Amino acid sequence: MKEVPTFDAFKERFLTYSEVNNKPSTVYAKKWMWKLHLSPFFGSMKLNEIGPAEIEVFKAKKLTEGQSKKSINNHLTALRKVLTLAAEWDLIVKAPKVKSFKVKHNEYITEEQFLTFDEAERLIRAAATEWHTFIVVALKTGLRVGELLALKWEDVDLVTCQLVVRRTLWHRQEGPPKGGRNRKVPLSDEAVAVLKAHRHLKGPYVFCEADGRRLTHSRVKDVVPSACKKAQLAKRLTTHGLRHTFASHLVMRGVSLMAVKELLGHESIEMTLRYSHLSPDVKREAVKLLDAPAAANGNLTATEPAR
Repeated sequence: MKEVPTFDAFKERFLTYSEVNNKPSTVYAKKWMWKLHLSPFFGSMKLNEIGPAEIEVFKAKKLTEGQSKKSINNHLTALRKVLTLAAEWDLIVKAPKVKSFKVKHNEYITEEQFLTFDEAERLIRAAATEWHTFIVVALKTGLRVGELLALKWEDVDLVTCQLVVRRTLWHRQEGPPKGGRNRKVPLSDEAVAVLKAHRHLKGPYVFCEADGRRLTHSRVKDVVPSACKKAQLAKRLTTHGLRHTFASHLVMRGVSLMAVKELLGHESIEMTLRYSHLSPDVKREAVKLLDAPAAANGNLTATEPAR
């Protein structure tokens, strides 16, 4: 067994591993968690001195500091990886069990976090000319801000009416989208129309400066709030609020949560369940199908089993 380093002494090896295996946003988050949360508590401990008891004390301390259970779980995920790697690299005999808090992921998206159908139309009408397509595409595709900024014309097929999310922009760096995999997003007729009208030869990016340079997060952060103000909406949503609006409208129209999950690129259905309360009539409508005539159910008879 090799000499056991302290938690802080293991930092460089862990972050090197993270830089090789994770996207830049994940590396940044781990550095931030290490500096602000993990190091102040575990820094001087040797890795083999960190056990279930120490971890529970850490959790209790973070709760008293006002950290949410969800945030603490993020810290614990990073800690778990640190200890797992230490065990894989024979620095400790075995990684201790790191128990996360049980957190309800199906938190409701409130009305203040998305636009109603009428408010969305008002927003589109009020949008400044140069941002009209950006807002419509955000509303009609649910792409994240970084995905919109990294979207290239090669990703958009106006014949088959779909786009492919292949990358995202984060801190001026392009990388794979959240979840690490591409996803196809169908385009509505309105989205296709505005993209056709927006087609330009300035450069590869769909949304760019006049000279073709890629836009930045700071460049677009006031676009949606300004449009909300111009539309005289009480709500002051961000671009991410348009993603919530996209998902909320789909669920309110009866689209299945699994389909919404795929369109949004959520890694788990738990994230999508936040929108489930917006479809109060869907279950009722589903059960009513049982009363439909046999012909409407594929002409099955009592002796024909469903396949």
